[in-house]
Amino acid sequence: MPGLREARGDWTYRRLTITSASTLSPGTAVSLAGARTVSEYSGGQAGILGFIKHDSMDSLPSGQAIIAIPTPGCTAYADVPTGVAASALSIGWIYGLYKVTNHCSYITDATYSDASRVVQVVGPIDSDLSRIEVSFQAEAVQFFSVTSNALG
Repeated sequence: MPGLREARGDWTYRRLTITSASTLSPGTAVSLAGARTVSEYSGGQAGILGFIKHDSMDSLPSGQAIIAIPTPGCTAYADVPTGVAASALSIGWIYGLYKVTNHCSYITDATYSDASRVVQVVGPIDSDLSRIEVSFQAEAVQFFSVTSNALG
């Protein structure tokens, strides 16, 4: 099943309000939107908050969702799109995320700017599950980083 998943580390979880236009699938990357709401992460964005833990249509209460937020040192499994050679996914390389079907959880080397490179490869590719372990770039995370001042 596609979608970001926790791999290692002590993740934190928050119940946050999602934008009214958001229909999110489990494992979809999210970011902060206006009025301190959460919306789906867009591939060209500079900041990422975490990922949704459940289908937003099953929110509790209505209009809210549980978000997995990485603390420093956390890693996650990101999806690898078809056609990407394992040799192109070396440990230490930095990638962005983009949406395929209904999940914004796939790594990409197509970046709009350096700021849109939000994950770094930290583990080998799992070819059977088409996923790879990544960490989040410290300056890209919207919580537990210098950008968290926006939450003030």
